[in-house]
Amino acid sequence: MNGISKPPEIPPSFPRPAPGGAVPGVQPKLLVRRDGASFVAGPTEQEVRDRYDMCEDLAHQLVAYLVRKRAESPEPSTPQLHDKVTQAFRKKAFGWGLSPAETEWVLDRTAALVLLEAASGKK
Repeated sequence: MNGISKPPEIPPSFPRPAPGGAVPGVQPKLLVRRDGASFVAGPTEQEVRDRYDMCEDLAHQLVAYLVRKRAESPEPSTPQLHDKVTQAFRKKAFGWGLSPAETEWVLDRTAALVLLEAASGKK
């Protein structure tokens, strides 16, 4: 092996925006953009990969935040803390450029990571 690892696969649950749109007029039109020498409808695989990497990183940051807050104080309870962080994250996510589907994916991924961390016995 040459030391370069293959990035993890993007899970099927990760949201991918559907190409689409409408342009008024008599003739049918395709909404595409030029990407190098070709035309692309919707995001490229690299753009989806970049969004996935960003969302995965946010999920890991949220897990670290939840773990830190939980260690600082036993109050509020874990479900209350999770609800509080979820509400705050939803309020901030749009300003960070996340779509509603990406926001929900990050929160679902955070919940899954918290469960994994709890199952592995980490604190």
